[in-house]
Amino acid sequence: MPKFRQKPSSRFVRRGHRVRKFRLESLESRDCPAVTFGFEGGVLNITGDDQRNVIEIFQSADKVVEIRADAERRTFGGVDEVFIKALGGNDTVRSSKPKEIGFFVPFSG
Repeated sequence: MPKFRQKPSSRFVRRGHRVRKFRLESLESRDCPAVTFGFEGGVLNITGDDQRNVIEIFQSADKVVEIRADAERRTFGGVDEVFIKALGGNDTVRSSKPKEIGFFVPFSG
C-alpha cells in the first residue's frame, strides 16, 4: 500500500528551510488630537479643528479648570481666562458656568 505525504502546514516551511514563528509587535500611539491646548500666563486657549468637536469645561476649584475635549481629559491650575475657538464642524461646547474665570467663545471661525 503506497504511503501518501501530507502537504506541509502553512505554519511550517519545507525541510531545509528555517522555520519562522510569527510575532506581533505593538506600535507607538497614533493619536491625532482634534483639540489642542495652549496655556500661558493664566490664559487657557482651546482650539478645535474643522471636524465635529465636543468640548466640556468644568471649574472644579478656584482657578482650576478641567477640560474634556473629544476623547481627551486635561486639568489646568492657575487659570484666569479661557478662550475657545472651535472652528468649523458641528461643534458642541458645554460649561459648568465658571464664576471665577473669564470665559470666551467666539462664534466666528
